[in-house]
Amino acid sequence: MTRPDAVLAAIVGGVLVLAGIAGVTSARRGPVQLEDGSPGAAVQAYLASIESGDLETAAAQLDPSGRCTLDDLRKTFRPDSFRAVLEETGTHGADSTVTIRITETDGAPLGEG
Repeated sequence: MTRPDAVLAAIVGGVLVLAGIAGVTSARRGPVQLEDGSPGAAVQAYLASIESGDLETAAAQLDPSGRCTLDDLRKTFRPDSFRAVLEETGTHGADSTVTIRITETDGAPLGEG
């Protein structure tokens, strides 16, 4: 291997190691605590119920009037493991919009396993 090739390989290897460390570090962070009663906190609580498999609580959080049933949630696709990132929240009068990005994961660091 020539010297420029070795330098390039070392740089690429260093970048991959740093990316791996960043991935593991971000995967180990716990959820951000949002202000109680905020639209973001409501979505966070709903997603936590979905993730833990508590569909009864999730259905009540999604529609307190009961129009969303347990059977409705059982019919939906739910990944075994996912990561949700709050992108944006907005309140307009009595309406709120919460935008999240959901990434399906397999739960292993760096996608291994």
